[in-house]
Amino acid sequence: MSEDLSELSSLKAQIQQLKSQLRLANIQPDLQEHHWLALMQNTDDIILVLDGEDRLQSINRSLESLPLHLELGQPIYAHLPEEPARKLRRTMQKSREAAVPQYFEQALTAADGSLRWYYTKVIGFTAAGSCGGAILIVTDITSRKRIDAHLEQATADAQAANLAKNMFLAVMSHEIRTPLNGMMGMLQLLKLTALNNEQRDMIEIALHSSEGLLGLLTDLLDFSKIEAGRMELDQENFELRRLVEDVVAIQATSSQKKDLVLKCRIEHRVSDRRRGDILRLQQILTNLLNNAIKFTDKGEVSLRLSQGQAADEVCFEVKDTGIGISAELGDAIFEPFMQADGSIRRKHGGTGLGLPICRRLVRAMGGELHYEPQAEGGTRFYFSLKLPEASFIPEDLPEPETLLPPDARVLVVEDNLVNQMVAVKMLEKLGLAADVALDGEQGLAAIAAKKYDLVLMDMMMPVLDGHDDAGFRWT
Repeated sequence: MSEDLSELSSLKAQIQQLKSQLRLANIQPDLQEHHWLALMQNTDDIILVLDGEDRLQSINRSLESLPLHLELGQPIYAHLPEEPARKLRRTMQKSREAAVPQYFEQALTAADGSLRWYYTKVIGFTAAGSCGGAILIVTDITSRKRIDAHLEQATADAQAANLAKNMFLAVMSHEIRTPLNGMMGMLQLLKLTALNNEQRDMIEIALHSSEGLLGLLTDLLDFSKIEAGRMELDQENFELRRLVEDVVAIQATSSQKKDLVLKCRIEHRVSDRRRGDILRLQQILTNLLNNAIKFTDKGEVSLRLSQGQAADEVCFEVKDTGIGISAELGDAIFEPFMQADGSIRRKHGGTGLGLPICRRLVRAMGGELHYEPQAEGGTRFYFSLKLPEASFIPEDLPEPETLLPPDARVLVVEDNLVNQMVAVKMLEKLGLAADVALDGEQGLAAIAAKKYDLVLMDMMMPVLDGHDDAGFRWT
């Protein structure tokens, strides 16, 4: 009897457990449907459900939420404009074929005439090889599009402003350089006159200051040209060893004044005859050596050239034992107007344009300028350039006095009166007489009326400048 009661109790427990499971099974679909409805009603997106015939079955918002005329039970393409309908058909097909969601963007015109942008995610289904319906999730991205448009416009405005700034710098550098050249020319002429020692020293100081200002303007002009994308490289044959010797010779005086050892070493494998932009390469090496000497108070500065991996590759290295540059600064030292700290500018001067110009010139020539602090103190700058070997180097030009006959006819085309006077006076010192024209148009008229052996012409003038004049064939 007790065994029967125990068995009956077990059966009751099992029946109760089955009832609980049945209740949960009935509640679960209701719960899933509740979650689905909550998602549909509270999302910011517009969700459209289509059947296998692409007819609209349901939408979680009013039909007026889209600037379209849609009807439940009707194919969604029925009232769509041609372009959105074409995009939707193609996207639906791709989604069903690939069995993955597809996306597209479309602009629609609202009732008030405004343009609104929508991003649509298409989830297509297939059933037994046929269409099994689809879900479209439509997001209004009008605000994002407006922000993107504002950002694009702001970027374009910033680029235009930067270009205008660089153009302004280029023009102003030229305009300031013109009177400065006149001042330096007059000082050089004055230096040739009878002067006492005090007067000569004053002129030397004035010339030195003028050369410093001219160097600053040259840096500004070069930097503005590079930033504006107007820097052009010339390709000519040259002797690499002579170029390096000339650069080192120019810096020798500065190094001697500071009792520094200036070394130069060219690896024997580096061939001498090369092709490239000799002036820009000279400018890069001059700037790097000048910086090294400026920031080195004792020890040495060295320039080394070695053969790269390729036959036309030359590696350049400038090392010093100076104050060094912290590795923490990274590439910031190549930013315009950047110097390690304010004390360096106060002690050594400079604008902070030398290294930025060097890096940009090296990049323009196909290389990359790097630096690394030295453990024993000082800094090492290095870069490599591809300078093809040249098969021909022009012979040395004759001395300047043999270029023109004593009775040579010279034309000076210059709109600045001071520079006219400087040019004419300097030519007179050389025993040459000169005619003067105020602009390119007058210069062409003078050339048409008379044959000249030499024409000296300003590149920027009113009416017709030197660039335009150079395009005419002179006979």
